[in-house]
This record gives sequence, C-alpha cells and structure tokens, in this order.
Amino acid sequence: MLPATMISSPTALITTYSVKRLLQQAIFEPSTTTRERAAAPANPHAEDLLHTDRQRDPPTASAASFSSSTNAASTSSASSHGTGTETVQRYFIVDSTDALQKFGADAWEMVVCVMTTG
Repeated sequence: MLPATMISSPTALITTYSVKRLLQQAIFEPSTTTRERAAAPANPHAEDLLHTDRQRDPPTASAASFSSSTNAASTSSASSHGTGTETVQRYFIVDSTDALQKFGADAWEMVVCVMTTG
C-alpha cells in the first residue's frame, strides 16, 4: 500500500494548498499565500485527493539497518542514475475521511500522518 497523509482541517498550518510544495521541495508557505495564488477563476478550491512523488537519497548503512529492524515495508520504486540509486516515494494526500474512503475499507492502514489544528 502507498502511504497517505490526511489533512483534516482547512485552518491547519499545512493544507491541501501548501502540502505539495512542502513535501516535494521542503519549502513551507503559509496556506493563505498558496490559497490566494490558487484562487483563480478556473481553480476555485483545492482538490480532495492529491499525490506527490518525493525523491529520496539512497539509504545510508545506519538507516538501512534501522529500517530492516523496524520491518518497514518499502513501497518505493528505485531507479539507477549513474553513480547511485535514486528512490522515489509516492504519497497520497486527502483532505477528509470521505476522500480517504476512496482507497477502500482498509484505507486507515495507509495513513502515515494526520495534520490538524487543536
């Protein structure tokens, strides 16, 4: 299963407007800024389901031993580019439990993070 992140509050610091840039480029932008930029006539609201692909560096020896000791299942795909192996991990981002249910009855098993206020 691919990992999913659920954003359960439109007032959270990270919303569906800003999460993609945060996960892909590690750049935080306030949601008000990204919401204003996205509020074009053709794009009045954020989607309830997004996906992002995050490139990861090859694991180090200590990280590899840690992940094997925690029995973490790897859902990433690896591709070789010259000197090393580059790993790309796909994440799904949903904005509600309704959107999460698009993945089926066992969708909660995919959730790796919940972002909310409170």
